[in-house]
Amino acid sequence: MAVAIVKSSEAPKRGAFWWVPYLYLLRVHLVTAALLVFLPPLARSSPLLNGLFDLDFANTLRSAGAMVLVSTASFATAWTLLATSWCTVYNAPERYGVERIAWVRFPITWPERIAFGFLGLSPIVNAIQHSWQQSGVPRLPLWGGALAGLGVAVAALLWTNRTAAWLQRDVHQPSPRSVMGRQLRRLVLWLAARPNIREGFIDAGTTHLRDGHMIAWVAFCQTVTLYLLIGAGKYVAIGRDAISTLACVLLLILMLCWILAGTAFFVDRYRLPVLVAVCAVPFVTAWLPWSDHFYRTVPRYDTVSPMPSQVLNLGSEAPILVAATGGGIQASAWTAQVLAGLASGLPAELQEKYARSIRMISTVSGGGVGAMYFLEKYHNGVFVPGDLADVVKRAEASSLDDVAWGAAYPDLVRLFLPLPFRWARIDRGQALEWAWTRNADVARTLADWRADVWSDNRPATIFNATIADTGERMLIGTTRIGWRRTPGFQNFEDTYPHRDVQVVTAARLAASFTYVSPAVRTDGGGPTYHLVDGGYHDDYGMMTLTEWLDEALQGAGGQFPRVLVIQIRSSPEDEDDHADTWHGWFYQAWVPLETLLNVRTSGQLSHNDEEFARLQRLWRERGVEVDTAVFRFCGDHPPLSWHMTGREKEEIQARWAEEQAGPATAAVRAYLEGQPIPGATRQRPFDAPVPACTAR
Repeated sequence: MAVAIVKSSEAPKRGAFWWVPYLYLLRVHLVTAALLVFLPPLARSSPLLNGLFDLDFANTLRSAGAMVLVSTASFATAWTLLATSWCTVYNAPERYGVERIAWVRFPITWPERIAFGFLGLSPIVNAIQHSWQQSGVPRLPLWGGALAGLGVAVAALLWTNRTAAWLQRDVHQPSPRSVMGRQLRRLVLWLAARPNIREGFIDAGTTHLRDGHMIAWVAFCQTVTLYLLIGAGKYVAIGRDAISTLACVLLLILMLCWILAGTAFFVDRYRLPVLVAVCAVPFVTAWLPWSDHFYRTVPRYDTVSPMPSQVLNLGSEAPILVAATGGGIQASAWTAQVLAGLASGLPAELQEKYARSIRMISTVSGGGVGAMYFLEKYHNGVFVPGDLADVVKRAEASSLDDVAWGAAYPDLVRLFLPLPFRWARIDRGQALEWAWTRNADVARTLADWRADVWSDNRPATIFNATIADTGERMLIGTTRIGWRRTPGFQNFEDTYPHRDVQVVTAARLAASFTYVSPAVRTDGGGPTYHLVDGGYHDDYGMMTLTEWLDEALQGAGGQFPRVLVIQIRSSPEDEDDHADTWHGWFYQAWVPLETLLNVRTSGQLSHNDEEFARLQRLWRERGVEVDTAVFRFCGDHPPLSWHMTGREKEEIQARWAEEQAGPATAAVRAYLEGQPIPGATRQRPFDAPVPACTAR
């Protein structure tokens, strides 16, 4: 929309639609206000975003402290809207020639502050309600934290007003006393001497800065200081529950509001779209090669990974293979619970056999994180009693605030200032790795774990990622399939023969959930493939497991008459088996994407089951029984982010209590005891004992 630019004295008489130009001039403020008010209740209903509002830090005092920061950031955002919108409206007639709104004037009074303060209540109220309902955090301490945050915000507001008033007087003196005053004085004089730029900034015929700009400047400096202090504090405490995700999101909204509102006030006079002005620098920097996202590698000197048959021959006569599905932190927690729960729940005489029987684990996305914590507990091929107690706790620990920090700080900075140094290649994916290494020895390289596989001290593992550039699987692990590149997948050690990665990096590459983690390429030599979540190609890990098992059995020469495959699925596959009831015209625009997403899930599952059933039939004809046990999580609405609420953690425990008495656990125990699998028959040995999920 074009805005007429005329002198204030020549402004037309007020018509019926005099207010319409202000809708355009205040578009940034209106969008920010809508986000602040309406996004929280909408996000709470989303499995992907509801983790933003959970302030469960396993300690009431820490949760209240997190609320202080959320409340401060929320009210700061609301009063930023007040300062920027008031400044825009008050100075718009001089800069754009629009009709003046008489009741918008300076100084801003408390009624306006209170009115805008209500905009900051939505994130606070939703965070308190969600934390109480989903994690049982007491509401009274949270309300206390909210009031404390309000006090901090009010104190900052009063300081801003006093500082702005003092600085305004200092700037208008011939010789300002402060360093800031002298610099601003030079800027004011520069603006005053430039027609067509100074309008709306400098009073006509004087060198005085117009009302509103000094308050906005001081508040902006204060916001930047708060932003930097919180960012530095979180960097020091990365991987620990120090700053909530919601606070980081509010700070990001706050910074974007300042940047976009300030830019819009300047460029709207010249009919230049604000997004063009703001995105000009990121558009240029996007062409710089170091603005891409990278994952870190180290030199590799070890030998190649063992082949599938070699892995089988290294260990037990009753091999167990595991496939762990994707699904964010839900998959991580469920995978860890199943693997560790079996290890600690079996009779004492079967626990060591279970540990040594696991030969290979094929993981995708979040399932790889849970399996990583489980495999880290291996010592000389077995588990030390008591070591498994914290596996599930680590797997379900939130890392969403670390991702939010990565997005609000290093990723935002790299848009405008990408640097060609390795230490500067920090992003939200790297923050996720740092969070996962807390209190766990998963920063070791795959070469270290590969040596453990050769010495039969740790099961082999494959983290399944997807190559965004080709659509192939990238197998990153301590074993391999085939001896050279095969259509459909690549072994990481073949593609990058002289590079290695940490175990936690391999898990992150396989768990690069859409938009949560960036697509990344290696910082070393070799092809510049971008790796993303393995769930794009195979969300169940069964495709890799089936190919690996087939190659292993061919090389083993009939040495293993029985094999057990444990399938860990983090959500019920039949949860969306109902028909849609809404079929308006807009459905025709949405249905292609909906079909694509649904076919990806159901298609992968059906193909995996059918291919695995064919493998079972094939090897049964050759005298090998390939049994299976499927552990399905049957809870409702699993989270799709890297955060779990208290109730969701309790649901993991409750569902596992049911699984312990279920057919899958009985199948594992029977296999370890050398007994037939309950439910399997000689006519249909490929039928897995998979009970239907039922409502509790």
